[in-house]
Amino acid sequence: MKYRKYICKICGYIYDEEKGIPKAGIPPYTLFDDLPEDFVCPKCKANKSAFVLLDD
Repeated sequence: MKYRKYICKICGYIYDEEKGIPKAGIPPYTLFDDLPEDFVCPKCKANKSAFVLLDD
């Protein structure tokens, strides 16, 4: 499976599905689509809709 990365359009934070965000309780290999609807950017607190797929 190819894991993807998503970038926050507000601050540039990159969510990497392979890494997850363990300190926020999101384990590695958590798909972006599987993040809870109330997920917010750990850097700027923007909501999930502020993220777009990062092209390789």
